[in-house]
Amino acid sequence: MHRPIVSVIIPCFRQGHFLGEAVDSALGQSYPAVEVIVVNDGSDDHTDEVARGYRNRIRYIHQVNQGQAAARNAGIAAATGKYLVFLDADDLLHRDAVGWLVEAAGGREEILCVMGVQYFEGEGVPRGERVPPTGSDLGARLLTSNFAGPPCAVLCPRPKVVACGGFETRLQGTEDWDLWARLVFAGCEVVSVRRVGAYYRLHPSSWTKNSGRMARQFALYHKRVLALVRALPQVVISLGRDPRDLACEVRGQLATALCDVGYHSREEGRYWAALCFYLAGLRWGQVGALAGICKLLPHRLVRMVRPALCS
Repeated sequence: MHRPIVSVIIPCFRQGHFLGEAVDSALGQSYPAVEVIVVNDGSDDHTDEVARGYRNRIRYIHQVNQGQAAARNAGIAAATGKYLVFLDADDLLHRDAVGWLVEAAGGREEILCVMGVQYFEGEGVPRGERVPPTGSDLGARLLTSNFAGPPCAVLCPRPKVVACGGFETRLQGTEDWDLWARLVFAGCEVVSVRRVGAYYRLHPSSWTKNSGRMARQFALYHKRVLALVRALPQVVISLGRDPRDLACEVRGQLATALCDVGYHSREEGRYWAALCFYLAGLRWGQVGALAGICKLLPHRLVRMVRPALCS
């Protein structure tokens, strides 16, 4: 019986202390046709030593630091599998995860399979789980709500990923969601696997915990999706949505993200930047931006009065 190869791509930057667990979880899959690719993204810790310890059991790539998206793209370029799974160096896979995903894919290439995620901290302390929804409208729903969770919970077809250009390296934190959206517009059906097969490690200081930076990333993502909705309305119709309604929904999310960026800019003392983001949010339909603009006035008055008081 032919079993399609699944390439599990593991980018690693300064997480050599976690890397062995991630690689072991990929190599220990009950599904036999797994290719493991580790991409060392310029780490200055013992990542190289850990990776080389697996010898020919994995494919190993070392590059200068270019960021996680670029590291994943390097793995894609080296992969030979029909399908791809992106496992971060600090995350883990259930031993049956790849098998469940391949079974759900059913040999198809225009498919995006999403499974459940268990979140944990430290030495495996559980912090809740997330199982993807079901329904016939998952493709359209994924465009406005990233229920796919972290990349380790998703199986995608390599030819489609290559055709879409891989991960957008200008994004940080939403580059995976952006790729899933482009795959949906490229004709991939989203399938839900109602099993927890991915384990995502939470870090108090992780990049996604910075709400200001993530708000900027959400704004960039929604701008890109809005452009796709406008350029490919026939795809939106095939997903069961009215292009105008979906565009309106995405515009609303974009406006909210811009106002969030304005709020964080104000909190950082960058008042002119805050005003620009609030005005952009207002332009995209977020009336609540007016409240943010009004809250900038006291800051402006203080800046005008303070020099007079100190003179």
